[in-house]
Amino acid sequence: MTTLLSSGAAVAVSALGAAMLVAACASSTAPPAAPAPVASQAVPASKSATEPTTTVVAQAPAPPPPSSDAPAPVPAAAPEASDPCHVSQELAQAYEKFGQGGDQREWTANAREKVLLQEDAERAFTGITQEIISAIAHKRYGKLAAFASSDGVCLRAAKGAECQMLSPRALAACAASGLRTPWAVDGAPGEGPRYTCGEAFRHIFYARDFLHVGKPHFNCFPEPGRGNNASPIVLSGPRLGYVELESDAPDGFRSLWLVFDGTPQAPELVELISDYPRK
Repeated sequence: MTTLLSSGAAVAVSALGAAMLVAACASSTAPPAAPAPVASQAVPASKSATEPTTTVVAQAPAPPPPSSDAPAPVPAAAPEASDPCHVSQELAQAYEKFGQGGDQREWTANAREKVLLQEDAERAFTGITQEIISAIAHKRYGKLAAFASSDGVCLRAAKGAECQMLSPRALAACAASGLRTPWAVDGAPGEGPRYTCGEAFRHIFYARDFLHVGKPHFNCFPEPGRGNNASPIVLSGPRLGYVELESDAPDGFRSLWLVFDGTPQAPELVELISDYPRK
């Protein structure tokens, strides 16, 4: 009885060991179970290589719609802003004087090509202007004559006044001349005050100390109508350069205009004009 129980126990033990061995082998070779997916943190599947990719570009926010309180658009600049030196107006006045009935646009366009731009005129005439004003201030008329054109210099006692031509030789002898001639001061017609050449320079053309107080303006004209009459400055041209030496005072401005021709590299003095307000 005892032998049978021992054999049965051995068989039972052997069977139990075999079962445990199979279970161990099964646990070592079988893949682990996949974890259950978490719904709240699911990762989307990767896109196929053939699926088009959409690129999102950031855009600026659209501007707000116009308000009824928005300021009105700024109007276009007036012609004055583009021509602060009144060149077009000056040449338009000059055309009325000696346009000879030709096409005004064509005449004005040709005249503008003749007159240098302000910056070019400043480069061309600054040095010679200083030399001329110094010669007049110190009454060195021989030196003044050296800057004159071969045809001489036109002297106008006012805008629109008649031209008194002085040859370079007569200009050089200005200080010694005792000949008195009438000068159309204030642009008035008829007989004016009678001055010698030297007196005319002292009383008309150099009545202010332009050498020290004159402010130069190069090819820059005043508003039409300034001065003692409505005549333009451009009366014998157009020329290359118009240099104004302006002096302000309580009794009004006074200017001396130097008119140049020739070339920018070798300018020549062709005209002097005295400009002042109506008395």
